[in-house]
Amino acid sequence: MRGEHDDRSLAQRFIAFVVKHLDVQIGAVYHYNQNELELIGSYAFTDRQGNFNRVKIGEGMIGQAAAEREIIVFRNVNDDAPKINFGAGERTALNYMIVPLVYEEDLLGVFMVGSVNLFSDLQIEFVRKNAGNTAILMNTAKSQQTIKMLYEQAQKQQAELESKNRKLEAQTQALKASEAELQAQQEEMRVTNEELEEQASALKESEAELQAQQEELRVTNEELETHAKALEEQKEGMQKRNEELENAQVIINNKAKELEVASKYKSEFLANMSHELRTPLNSILILSQLLSANKNGNLTEKQVQSAATIHTSGEDLLNLINEILDLSRIESGKIKIMLEDVEINRIVNDLTRIFKDISAQKQVDFNIKVDHRLPATIQTDHQRLQQILRNLIMNAFKFTKDGAVDLSISRPVRKMLMGTDLKVNSSLSDKTVLLVDDDMRNVFALSSILEEKNMRVIISRDGIEAVEKVKTHKEIDIVIQPRNLLAQILAVICLR
Repeated sequence: MRGEHDDRSLAQRFIAFVVKHLDVQIGAVYHYNQNELELIGSYAFTDRQGNFNRVKIGEGMIGQAAAEREIIVFRNVNDDAPKINFGAGERTALNYMIVPLVYEEDLLGVFMVGSVNLFSDLQIEFVRKNAGNTAILMNTAKSQQTIKMLYEQAQKQQAELESKNRKLEAQTQALKASEAELQAQQEEMRVTNEELEEQASALKESEAELQAQQEELRVTNEELETHAKALEEQKEGMQKRNEELENAQVIINNKAKELEVASKYKSEFLANMSHELRTPLNSILILSQLLSANKNGNLTEKQVQSAATIHTSGEDLLNLINEILDLSRIESGKIKIMLEDVEINRIVNDLTRIFKDISAQKQVDFNIKVDHRLPATIQTDHQRLQQILRNLIMNAFKFTKDGAVDLSISRPVRKMLMGTDLKVNSSLSDKTVLLVDDDMRNVFALSSILEEKNMRVIISRDGIEAVEKVKTHKEIDIVIQPRNLLAQILAVICLR
């Protein structure tokens, strides 16, 4: 392989020599240029689809070997590998060895050989020892091409200079022939020569400026190439992030569908169960009402009271079933508010009747304070108002160990209106309230209202954090954790 060769002829001769010497069946040589490997020589190599003509650094085994600059040997290759062309047919080589060509830490290219047999240690060691010499040979060929190009440029410039010299010699002969005539014009020619010298000096200065501009242009081109590579990397990163976002969107949509189906099944279950429970419950209510009426007068007073208690408990159980259905309707967005005129005394009497026994059992006082300036009736949904007040007061009893649970009903202050048409305000006066919600807008809006009532407010973003705060803050009396926190609590604190 001595003598002058271009890259492709040298690569072709080299890979043919290596394939024959190693007794393998297929080979290919890639030339490194601008972060890409280009196929410049091959032996029995078929690439009809063009998948292996150009390979980026780090792409596939060939690109990976170039990136790591280490020899890679891999076996048991599938059918997607390059084929060995026998003329009458093709066959996939099962074993491949990829060798990077590095000269003085500069990557010059990569060559690959494939065999139907396993590579022996002797073959691998031969390739390893001769890889450096091959890189030197490739670099020498590259240098020879560069020298040849510079030599051709120098010859071209020399030819131009010789042409100019011949022209100057002809001019000199003409000058000598007309020497007698030019002597009279010698002074004039001296002045002309001085002007020519000045022009020549100006021309040299222009040439120097042109060279400086060319150097600046070269630097600018290098910067543009660097920027182009950076933009390409950014583009690849953006494509990858877009794919991740699309996959995440698909997952979210699937989860939403699953939640929708689960909510539907839950609503159907609640509706069916409530129907199954109402049928026997209505029978109990009718029978208990008949017994409490005691039309025949054959029941004792204690038996009549027991029948009345059964009837009241049955009504409470029926309301509880309705509350469960209301929760299902709230989640599906189908709840309807039934406004009616409700007496405040009715609200107070119902709450007093319900929580009188609980207050006595827990030995915690329960007080209801009503502002005397309030009207006798208010317009609200009585059933849902009772649900919310019962839940809130029950939580107050649950987390209050001593002292009292106070419920006050009054007109709201200006800051509590928050752009609504609220007319009456009811609030619980406790020691410490723990708000659990990940929507800080709801938490901050409600905490400002509770702090006006001289309550200490502790904020938690999720259930895990709330458990830790309950452990560390023994003074917590009430824990509130609905998802739509502000909407539900304001419904309790501010009655329409």
